[in-house]
Amino acid sequence: MGQSSSAAGSIGFPIIFTAASARTCELDGFPRVSYVTGTDGEPVGASAVPEGQWPPGPVRVGVAEPASALVVAVNVRNYDEDLCGPVAVTGLRVYLPGDEVPLHLERPGTACSRPEPVTTQLRVGPVVPGTTGQ
Repeated sequence: MGQSSSAAGSIGFPIIFTAASARTCELDGFPRVSYVTGTDGEPVGASAVPEGQWPPGPVRVGVAEPASALVVAVNVRNYDEDLCGPVAVTGLRVYLPGDEVPLHLERPGTACSRPEPVTTQLRVGPVVPGTTGQ
């Protein structure tokens, strides 16, 4: 994860993708993101809603060519507890676009446990070149 920034009632942070070997790959589209209670835990509440335009094409990812996607997390403490059902979470489960093997990112916090909260608790942008998610 990259550096976070705050806005009215939410926090944004990029998830940065790099290659683990000298081989490059391509990512195209939106990652799937959800809160989880542990590395192998079940998703908590609603998953991230894709936001923004589909990128113009695949993004190359290599050792020296990072890519990223911006995640915006809403402060769920702003919602009625009965409607949200706040619970502690340990992090995020992330699926690369087109992949079925999840990655776990530690990011302790609070999420709405209801599958359809009063608002969207997570939004995610498309994979773009660089490390800012924008």
